[in-house]
Amino acid sequence: MRRTTRVCLIATTLLAATPAFAEPSTTAPWEPAQYVIAGGAMGLAKPGVISGVVSLEGGYRLGSGWLWIHGQVIAGNAGDDQGSGHVYQGRAGIEARACWAVQLCGIAGVDLGGYRGTWVKDGFPVGLTSETIDALAATPRMAGEIGDRLRLRLGIEFGLAAFGRSHRRIASSDSDMDQSVSGPLNAEVTLGLGYQW
Repeated sequence: MRRTTRVCLIATTLLAATPAFAEPSTTAPWEPAQYVIAGGAMGLAKPGVISGVVSLEGGYRLGSGWLWIHGQVIAGNAGDDQGSGHVYQGRAGIEARACWAVQLCGIAGVDLGGYRGTWVKDGFPVGLTSETIDALAATPRMAGEIGDRLRLRLGIEFGLAAFGRSHRRIASSDSDMDQSVSGPLNAEVTLGLGYQW
């Protein structure tokens, strides 16, 4: 009888210690609370045409849900075959993130902030010689992310002027031209590499 009891105790101990018989983990995967991303974008931007910019952005999760606060700064060049200029943006907003096992996420958001675009004509000053746009812009954006703590983000965004002003300088004119600006400002494809924790 004692021998049978000892055998049962040994067998029970071995089964409990064997990983194959252990209960599956019910612990949820780790949940990020913030991120930073450095990247760039190419596309179209006023008052130039073709744009190429660099950006730095970050996000902070609101509680444990799917809403995040987002902020971004952007600087770069924009031009066409007649001149060149620059684009600057500083904006903040909110984004929704839907993730599958942390590694794959879909993102949609909108930012609000300042937009400045400049353009100066190359060569002999004839006709329009320069233009500057200052505007308050809303920027809807969508993106996909892949990775764990190190993330790759690919997205698209569209800038829309809520209101703003365009200042144009015309050669051989006694006065410059100012007019209001609304509607599309830029449309770009974005790519960034980031880290979340």
